Amino acid sequence: MTNQVTSELSDRQRRIFLFVAKHIEQRHYAPSIREIAARLGISSTSVVEYNLAKLEAAGLITRAQGIARGMTIRKWPEGLRAE
Repeated sequence: MTNQVTSELSDRQRRIFLFVAKHIEQRHYAPSIREIAARLGISSTSVVEYNLAKLEAAGLITRAQGIARGMTIRKWPEGLRAE
């Protein structure tokens, strides 16, 4: 992954990516949309959906359609560090 992808991510997208990655690492399954929203203080699940779609379009995550928690990390952007 190039630094360009990292620089194109919004702060919210970075925070979502890091939360999802940490959740998967610790629990071995992806968080739900509602868990992401609650943890990051996002009031709308549609905002989470929008940002997950952006992360998927950037090739950072894969989402299985119709499967709850069906999210995996594809690539880790250079320059992005776990918190």
